[in-house]
Amino acid sequence: MNTEERNWFAGLAGHPVVTYSVSGQVAGWSPGAREVLVTLRAESAITGAQPSQVVYDARFVRDGGRWRYAGVVWNELASEHFRLRYQGHDVAWAGHVLGLAEAAYAQVTADLAAAPPLPQQIKVYDSGDLFRHTISLSLPDGVTSWSAPGEAIRLWLREDTERYLKSTISREVARQVLFAQGVQATWLREGIGSFEAGRALPLGDYWMAGKYAPLVQDAVRRHEEFPLYDLPSWENVPAKQAALLQAQSWSVVSFVVERHGLAGLRRLIARSVASSDVAAGLPAALGEEAESFAAAWLEYARTAGVPDDVIPLAQQFDAGRALAHVAVLASPEFGGREAGAPGADLAAAYVAEQFAALGLQPLGDPLTGTEASPAGYLQRFPISYTQLIQVPALTLLSDDGAVLQDFVYRQDFVESAGEGTVQADLVWVHTQDLEGLRFGGAVVLERDVDDPVMRARELQEHGAGGLIVATERTAGQLQASHVRPISGTGVTIPVFEISEAAFQTLLERLGLQYRDLSFAPPALVLNAQVQQALVRLPLTTTLTANVLGLLPGSDPGLADELLIVGAHYDHAGGLPDGIADVPVRYFPGANRNGSGVGALLELARLWQATNYRPARSVLFAAWGAEELGSAGVAHYVAQPAVPLTQTVAVIALDSIGNGRGYSLMYYGTPQHDLPLVYVLEAGSAQMPRRAFRRTATGEGWHALFNAAGIPTAKLMWDGAEQDLYLPADTAERIDPERLGFSGEMLTLVASWLAGR
Repeated sequence: MNTEERNWFAGLAGHPVVTYSVSGQVAGWSPGAREVLVTLRAESAITGAQPSQVVYDARFVRDGGRWRYAGVVWNELASEHFRLRYQGHDVAWAGHVLGLAEAAYAQVTADLAAAPPLPQQIKVYDSGDLFRHTISLSLPDGVTSWSAPGEAIRLWLREDTERYLKSTISREVARQVLFAQGVQATWLREGIGSFEAGRALPLGDYWMAGKYAPLVQDAVRRHEEFPLYDLPSWENVPAKQAALLQAQSWSVVSFVVERHGLAGLRRLIARSVASSDVAAGLPAALGEEAESFAAAWLEYARTAGVPDDVIPLAQQFDAGRALAHVAVLASPEFGGREAGAPGADLAAAYVAEQFAALGLQPLGDPLTGTEASPAGYLQRFPISYTQLIQVPALTLLSDDGAVLQDFVYRQDFVESAGEGTVQADLVWVHTQDLEGLRFGGAVVLERDVDDPVMRARELQEHGAGGLIVATERTAGQLQASHVRPISGTGVTIPVFEISEAAFQTLLERLGLQYRDLSFAPPALVLNAQVQQALVRLPLTTTLTANVLGLLPGSDPGLADELLIVGAHYDHAGGLPDGIADVPVRYFPGANRNGSGVGALLELARLWQATNYRPARSVLFAAWGAEELGSAGVAHYVAQPAVPLTQTVAVIALDSIGNGRGYSLMYYGTPQHDLPLVYVLEAGSAQMPRRAFRRTATGEGWHALFNAAGIPTAKLMWDGAEQDLYLPADTAERIDPERLGFSGEMLTLVASWLAGR
C-alpha cells in the first residue's frame, strides 16, 4: 500500500464510514491479457456528510489467480523535475503544464533556497468528484488542490486557465518544499503557499491581496483576528473561521517579505524548523521586538497594505496643471477634436509635444518621424470620416402641404443613422413582423425601438423612405447624445430619434392621443406628411493617430511588464451652420475627454518632477477615434506597440473632471479585474475619498483590453454621462476639486501598481 492509500484510510478514523459500496463493469479486456479496464461506481456516506457517488475508469492487473486494483487510468509525460499524470488532454497540453511546473519550480526554489524531493509527481483530474474521492471522503467541496508529505501534487481542473495552473502549481510546490524541510506549522505552510501562488502571476501579489486583504482588514477592525503569536493549527479552527486563518497566514507572510525581504522569510522558515513555536519565534527570526512587530503588522492589515509612500505622492497631483491642458484641448482652435478633422490632428500633436517634453520614449510608427520628434509618438491608422454639411431638418406637414410643426434640431430630435432627404406620407407601425408590408417610400414612425440602425435596415428593405423613432428621452438627454451619424451601417434612409415631448406634440398636431395608436392596425397611414433632411459629406478615408509614450520600468525583473494609463483625446467636432441660439459652435469636450488627457499628462509630469521611477514599464496612451467605435484602441490591440502578453493592467480615464453625482466611480469586476479593484478600494479608503465600484466592466475602449483577458478599470464621475455631448462642456465647467480627486486616485493606483 502506498502513502496516498495509507493516508486515505487513516482519514477515515476521524470520519467513520456509514456506507460504502463499489460496483464495476468491464470496459476493455482481451482474452489472455494481464490487464483489464473496469468502469467503477463507488457510493459512500460518512458521518456528518451527504452520500456521494463517483464513476471512473480503473485498471486491474492479474496477480497469480487474482485481479488486483491498479488505480486510475492515466496518461503520462515527464520533464526534468516532474512526472505528470493527466486525463482528457493531449500531449501538447501536458507539455505546456510541465513547462508551467518547471517555471514554478525555478521560482519557488530560488525564493525559499530549498528544493522538494525529486521527481515530483503531479496528478491532474478532470472530475472534481474523483479528485475528492481519491484524497479523502471528507474533503470539502471548495478544495481544488492537494499535497502532503510523500504524496503527489493533485489538482482538479475546476478552471483550465493559465492563471489557475500557474498559481496552484506554485502553491503546491512551495508546500512540498516546506514538507521536505520539516516545517510543521500548518499556518506557515499555507501562508507561504499562497504567497508563492501570487509570485507566479503578473500582478499576482495584487490578485492574492484582493482575495485575502479585505478579510484580514475586517477582522482587525472588529478585533476578531487570531492572536499573532498564537496562531492555531487548522485542526483547531471552526470551519467558519478557516477562511480568515488562510487570509491571515498569507498576510503575515506577505508582511514579513514586505518588511524583511525573502531573506527574512527564509530565516523564519529556519526558525520554524528549529522550534515548534513558530509565531513566538517571529521576533528572533526577524530581529524585531515582538510588540513592535505585532503593532506594525496590525497597521499593515488595517490599511490593507496600502504603501506609506504612495499617498503623499498622490496628494501632490496638481489639478490646476491638469486643468490647463483641458483648457487648451477644449479651446476653439481645436474645434471639438473630431477624428479625421484638423482639430484632432492638432490635439494629437499637442499631446506628443508634451510627451517629448516629459522625456517619455516614443512608441509610434517607425516612419512617422525621428525618435526625438513629436511625430515619433504617433501610431497612425485609417478611419472612415464624414461630416454634416447642413442642419438636419424634421417638419410635419398636413395632407395639403401646410406646415404643422417645425421640430428643433438637438432639442426635439437628433440624427441616429443613414442620410438623404425625403418628403412622404407618415405611417405608424407597431409590429415587429414586417412580412407582407410595403411602404412605397413612406416615412415610418415607431416607438421604443431597441436598435434603430437594425430596424432601419429592415424597413428600407420593405420600401420605407425614412424612420422616426419616438423615445422617452428628454430634450436634455437628446442633446447629450452623440451627434455624429453612424456610418458604414448599410442604412441609406434618414433615421431620427425624437424626444417624448416632441412625440406628444406630433400627436397633438394630428389630433391624436397615444391610446388611439395602441389599438391601430400593425401599419396605419396617418393624415400627414413628413419632411426629413440629413445631408452630409461623402464617406472619406483618412488617417488619425494614437499617441504613445513609454516610461521604462526600473526593475529588471519587472520592466517587461506593462501598465497602460490611457485616455481618448478625440471628441464630437463642430455643429453645422444654421443652428440658432448656440453660444459655442463646436463641442469643446472638456470633460469628455480633455479631463482624462489632462490628468494623464499631469501624472507623467508629477512622476518626472519627483524623480519617481516605476518598477514596471508604463505606457501613457492618448487614443484617437474613440467616438468611432473605439477605432484607435481596436487598432492598437490588433497591432500593439508592446505585446499584449506583457500588458498586466489598464487604467482608463474618461470624464473625470465633473459629474452630477457625488462619487468617483470605477468600473471593474472582482472576477476579471481584481488587482485594480483591490487597489482602488483600499486606496480610496486611505485617502480618504468617496469612491464606489460599479458592478460591471462598463462600456468604452477599455472593454477591448478586458476582452483580451487583461485586468482593467475605468474611472468616471457619477452622472458625467448626462453631459457628454453638450456645447456647454467647456473648461469653465470642470470642477477642480473633482478633477483633483480623480488625479489623486489615478496617481495612487498607478504608482502602487507600477511601483511594486
